[in-house]
Amino acid sequence: MFEGLYTTTREAVITSTALSTTLAGLYSVGRGDIATIIAGRGLGQSRAISSVSGNSFGLMEPWRVIPDATSIIAIGDFGRGLVVYNNVFDGVPRSSNPPPPELGGSDPYRNATSAVNLYGGFSDAIIDGNIGKELNSAFMQWSLAESATRVEDSTPNLWEPNYFNLWVRNTADVVRTGFSLVTLSFKSNPRIHDDTTQLGSVWRGNVVLNSTMTSISIDCESFPHIGMQVFDGNSSHSDFGMSTDVNLRNMVFVGNDFGTKSVSFRNNSSYTLRNNTFSYAGDRPGGILEIPVRVIQLSGSERSGSVTLWNSGTASLSWTATESSSWLALAKTSGVISGESVSDTLSFTATNPTGPATITVTAGGETKQFTVIYEEGGVILISTTYQYPLLGKSGNPLRAEVLNRNTGEFRIINGLESLNTLLIDQLTSGHEYRIRLQEFNGASWIQTGSDRSFRHK
Repeated sequence: MFEGLYTTTREAVITSTALSTTLAGLYSVGRGDIATIIAGRGLGQSRAISSVSGNSFGLMEPWRVIPDATSIIAIGDFGRGLVVYNNVFDGVPRSSNPPPPELGGSDPYRNATSAVNLYGGFSDAIIDGNIGKELNSAFMQWSLAESATRVEDSTPNLWEPNYFNLWVRNTADVVRTGFSLVTLSFKSNPRIHDDTTQLGSVWRGNVVLNSTMTSISIDCESFPHIGMQVFDGNSSHSDFGMSTDVNLRNMVFVGNDFGTKSVSFRNNSSYTLRNNTFSYAGDRPGGILEIPVRVIQLSGSERSGSVTLWNSGTASLSWTATESSSWLALAKTSGVISGESVSDTLSFTATNPTGPATITVTAGGETKQFTVIYEEGGVILISTTYQYPLLGKSGNPLRAEVLNRNTGEFRIINGLESLNTLLIDQLTSGHEYRIRLQEFNGASWIQTGSDRSFRHK
C-alpha cells in the first residue's frame, strides 16, 4: 500500500507558460511535489515541481497542453511513475471469507489486505503481471478526500487525484473483491463534490479466478468522481460479476468476458460498450451511437470511402444520415444496429468534389458529424483560412513556416501550443502554400512531422 499522498493545494490557474505556472495560492508546496490538472484546459497532466516562488512554481518538464484560467491544479506529495511487476502477494484465508451469519454481518477477523493499493494521489503507475491470493481486495485504486488540517473541522476536504495508471495481466484468486475503484471521505468536513478524482486508467487482461463478493467494484459515493476508465479484455471465472455506482463518466468496456455473471449498471452514468460477454442487470444503457472518426480524406483518383457506425449500448439503435454537399452521395441513408457486438457501414462516393462536405448521422436522440475532404494530387482545395491540427510530440514550443510557392513569400507563425489549431489568414486566391511545423528542442528549431501543401481557392 502507498499511503499518505495528500493534496495540500487546490487552486485555479492565474497565468502559465510551458514551464512555469502561477496559482491563486500555494500551501505547503516544495520541490519534488506533483502538480496535477484536475479541471479545465490540460486536464489529466501531472508534472513534478522544480522550484517554488510565492504563488508560482516551475516544472521539471513542460506542460504538453498549457493550462489557462479555466484550469484547476491539485498539488501534493503524490506518487508517480511506480512499476510493480511479476510479484506474488499471498495473504491469509480469513481475508476472503464473508462474515458468518452469527456475527450479524460483522466479522472481527476480517482485514483490509490487498496486493497493490494506490491509496491517495497517484499517476503513471504500471501494475503488471502480479498475483494476489487470499486477500480482501486484491488490487485497488483508492482516492481520498482529506483536509489540509487532517482533523474534523470546517476546512474543506481536498480530493487526491489518481490518474492514468495501467493495471495489466494481474490475477486475483480467493479474494473478496478482485479489483476495486473507490473514492471516499473519512471526515465530515465540507467536500468539493465535482472534482474528477480518478481519470484515464486502463485495466487490461486482468483475471479474477475466485471471489466471494464481487470481481470488480466501482464506488464513488454517488458523486461524479470517477471518469474515463478503460476496461479491456478482463475476465472473471468466479461466481460474481461487477457492481458499479451512479454518476460514472465516460466509462469504456471492451471485450470483457464475465460469462453469465451479472454486471450492474446504474442511472446517471455514461458508458461505451463493445463486444462484452455480460449478463446485464440494473439500469441498462440504451442504444448509444459512436462514430470513431471526425475527418475522412480522399485524394487523387480516390472517389469513395466509408465509416463504421457502432452501437455502444444494450438496445437496438436506428440511425439516419444526410450529406451537406451534392457532390457527395451516400450508399444508404438509414440502418439498424442491434447491439454492442455488431456494427454498420456508411459508404459514400464523391463526384466532382468542390470542397469539404459534412455527413450528419442521427440516432437515439444523438447527432454526430464528420467531414469529408478531397485532395487533388495531394493539394487541399480550400476557400477560407486553413486549419492545421498541431499534434506536438514532445510538448516543446512549436512554430510554423508558411511558404507561398507562387511568390516565394516566407513567414513564421510563433507562439503555437500543442493540440491547438493553426489559423493562417491573408491567403491569396489560386496560390499554393507549404506548411512546415518546427519544434524547439532547447537549442534549435527542428522539423516535426511532414510538410503539408494546399491551394487557396
